Amino acid sequence: MFRTRMWSTRLPIVLACAALASAACSSTSTTTAPSTTAAAVASTSASAAPSTSAAALAQCAGADLKVTIPGWGDQPAPAMVVGEIDFTNVSAASCTLQGFPGVALMTKTGESDDFDRETFKQPIAVTVAPGQTVSAKTSGGLGIYDPDHPDSNSTTLTVDPDRLLVTPPNTTDTVSFPWPWPGKKVQDLFGSTHLRPYVYPVGVQGN
Repeated sequence: MFRTRMWSTRLPIVLACAALASAACSSTSTTTAPSTTAAAVASTSASAAPSTSAAALAQCAGADLKVTIPGWGDQPAPAMVVGEIDFTNVSAASCTLQGFPGVALMTKTGESDDFDRETFKQPIAVTVAPGQTVSAKTSGGLGIYDPDHPDSNSTTLTVDPDRLLVTPPNTTDTVSFPWPWPGKKVQDLFGSTHLRPYVYPVGVQGN
């Protein structure tokens, strides 16, 4: 849904949840996340190991989860603003998460692109008890572009973002994170194996 081709081949950056088949993104139930820091979501991390009873539990619905990004909204903006995405079970029952979240950066002109999926890492079923949190790690992330020190940036290609969209795996409940750093653009970060930032399955460690 968000796959408007942006920035041509000069800027293979970031995001959109529509391209992530397993994330099944939709704007029909989009909510706006409060501007909070990681401390507002402090909770015990859920085990990343598959549970023997996970198959008997229901999948976590969008309404069961609070989605947060550690460091989002911190002032000044951190150098890496999306290192992981946290999903906290706010329901009264355990549920399971498995797969890749949808992640999309939307520009002020309505363009978007999506994080790649790190397919070298296999998704696992993660049991998330009430109050517990499981994370989806990212690699590459979004870096703040520093025009005063351009030589320290990986590229001079920049994006003027408006918001970040995150959709938990196997849901259509997209959470919108308004861009909290006015005037701060993001730089195009990419690695040798990916043309854009990428995300790991929930509960799976990164490199």
